[in-house]
Amino acid sequence: ASLYTAQDKIDSAAYAFEKAVTLVQDSTEVYPYYKNLVDLYKEAKDFSNEAKWSGMFYTGNPKATNVDLFNWALAHFGAEEYPTADTVFGMYVQKYPEQSFGYYWRARVNAVRDTGMKEGLAIPHYQKLVEVLQKEEPSENNKKWLMEAYNYMAAYETNTTKNYEAAINYFDKVLELNPEDADAKKYKAMLEKTVTT
Repeated sequence: ASLYTAQDKIDSAAYAFEKAVTLVQDSTEVYPYYKNLVDLYKEAKDFSNEAKWSGMFYTGNPKATNVDLFNWALAHFGAEEYPTADTVFGMYVQKYPEQSFGYYWRARVNAVRDTGMKEGLAIPHYQKLVEVLQKEEPSENNKKWLMEAYNYMAAYETNTTKNYEAAINYFDKVLELNPEDADAKKYKAMLEKTVTT
């Protein structure tokens, strides 16, 4: 497997590592093999297999970190295995409730699962994201994620619930963060006309 890896023969290397995994007797010694498989499939952009072996590497591994858990979920997202990605990001949220990453990615996953915004699957995750971000130090990334959350919730209130007042309120929050946001200005003005007519 190491020889094939050095030669960039990813399929052959993965096959050899998978064979090696079946021969390991001590369960603690199997994790480096899992990690090798994760890295190989990540390099090959085979997200489904990356996710599979990431899960094997994380589960029961005392040395696994929050980054390993996050990457496991992200691989499922890359593989378009959205329900499983949501489940693993849910594990991340449970384990690290003070971090914004899990909420953001659960919102992203559920926005993809509910493209027509019919069920509002992403809404509770965007709401929780906003709550967590407001406790953190302001940063450019936080601002970007807050604007994404407010815009998404404004669109949901406009198109699904028809609660235009709530949508205007979300666009106001976008404009607090970026007073020059042309879309927020335009949609807010359109909604205000609808509300007053």
